[in-house]
Amino acid sequence: MKKLIPHLLQLKNDEHLTSFEIEMAKFFKRRDSTFTENGLKAIVLAIHDELNGNICVDLSELEQHSLYKHLDFQFDSIKALTQELEGIQSIGGVGEQTPFILEGNRLYIQKYWCYEVELVEWLLNKMKDIPKEQPVPIKVGEELDFQKVAIALSLSMNLLIISGGPGTGKTYTVKNILKQLLHIDNDMKIALTAPTGKAAERLSESIEELSDDIESMTVHRLLGANRKGEFRFNEDHQLPYDVVVVDEASMLDLKMWIHLVRAIKKGTKLIVLGDKDQLSSVEAGSILGDICFKADTGFSETILNNELSSFVNLPMSDSNNLLNDHIVLLTKFYRASEHSGINELATAINNQRLSEVKPLMSTLPSIEHQEPSKGKIETLLANYVDEIIRGDMNTQILCSNRSGRLGVDAINDWIEKSMKQRYGLPVHREWYKGRRIIITRNDTSIGVRNGEVGTCFVHQTGEYYLRFGPDKEIPITRLKDYKPAYAITIHKSQGSEYNSVIIMLSDYINPVLTKELLYTGVTRARQNLLVISSNEVLDYCIENSIKRSSGLREKLLS
Repeated sequence: MKKLIPHLLQLKNDEHLTSFEIEMAKFFKRRDSTFTENGLKAIVLAIHDELNGNICVDLSELEQHSLYKHLDFQFDSIKALTQELEGIQSIGGVGEQTPFILEGNRLYIQKYWCYEVELVEWLLNKMKDIPKEQPVPIKVGEELDFQKVAIALSLSMNLLIISGGPGTGKTYTVKNILKQLLHIDNDMKIALTAPTGKAAERLSESIEELSDDIESMTVHRLLGANRKGEFRFNEDHQLPYDVVVVDEASMLDLKMWIHLVRAIKKGTKLIVLGDKDQLSSVEAGSILGDICFKADTGFSETILNNELSSFVNLPMSDSNNLLNDHIVLLTKFYRASEHSGINELATAINNQRLSEVKPLMSTLPSIEHQEPSKGKIETLLANYVDEIIRGDMNTQILCSNRSGRLGVDAINDWIEKSMKQRYGLPVHREWYKGRRIIITRNDTSIGVRNGEVGTCFVHQTGEYYLRFGPDKEIPITRLKDYKPAYAITIHKSQGSEYNSVIIMLSDYINPVLTKELLYTGVTRARQNLLVISSNEVLDYCIENSIKRSSGLREKLLS
């Protein structure tokens, strides 16, 4: 035990741990004398995993954990380890008021166990929350149309989750749902929300013809977040809306789900949109993916005989997910770009069919794969600079990582220097025509949102302005929080789409590279796609999948 803290400090020096995990280990070592060395290592893992997007640490998969060998656990079996943990005062069983909760083989920080249980209970209760309105008939064609299925379900239940990739018509479907709901009650109060400002704005634009009274905002703004992390709307003061639509729900972490559902009153209709296969939230949880884990395109006998009785050829579900009747999967692509092969490539990546990926990249005219040689990269970036100077803003570079030769920082630095050289500007000059920046924090005083990309131009006054779309022009003197955006991370691109996308995967293998990351990057492209990576990195990216530990799936299947 005496050597444990120095060992943890060494892991921090090797960048396997942070100071936070170590300080927590020191705290509990002092506070609770019943802690064993294995126990301290286990809570270090639980804290580490929460910081890295997991709700808990799954001890049954301990030997596959990236820190398992580094921490050097000593036990005979997982059963013996869990029994050892049960003897520690700070680790309690289900429902106990202890800092950590052991549920089966899963070890939680207590707060996150409570969040998980609360979300499951809320979802199951919401399934029983039946609307007062009488459903209106939905015209059914001969072809099975899951957009119409979603509309029919939305009228007969107060919880609906619609999942599908880009081009499958999620926003088109929700627009028609809202049209039907407003037909029932024209005074219905509707809120549109999304995790980022840009996603909220796009959702608002897609339904703006329906009503001038429908407000769109980020989830934080919807809930009235303040700088202390508190929310004006909560379980004691709930939102005044009849319908809440949440877009890009894959980006919502467990904590934000909890704050959202606490603020939704009984009788309010919650409609959730997202792509279950896209990147998960940065913080703990892969909630949309867990909720849709066992979802299929079928429904229970009860739903088929009642709400969906007018639909022909609807299959019965094989799923034992209790939420399945409240989930609609959109799989048909309606956008013209489906003929580019991008959707086909995205499907192959998502299903980790490596044997299909490279042939698609080499045979389709709209998709290309190149090795990252220095000469190719410099030629590519020089052509990109030409495009920017011409004012053809149709392409966006997306990087897997922020650092490294092919990372966001290096690419933006190269392009900024090149732009200044082409214009004959000094290195210290910040603003120039064509400069592209991304907003990094909402600023309501000037109406810009986190994630919005703007382009610098010379205003008729002779001053430099930023153009954010056709109707928003802001002087550079009013901007506060922004970064260059010739290249942005794939994470930052969520909720956006571009005519042409250049994906630059890191030139070294690292944990960020996953099939979810590549899938998300690929599905940002409408028409043309170029992937820059070595074959080794590309293979690793497709074969590596995000694995986030939680008990949510198990609880929803029980």
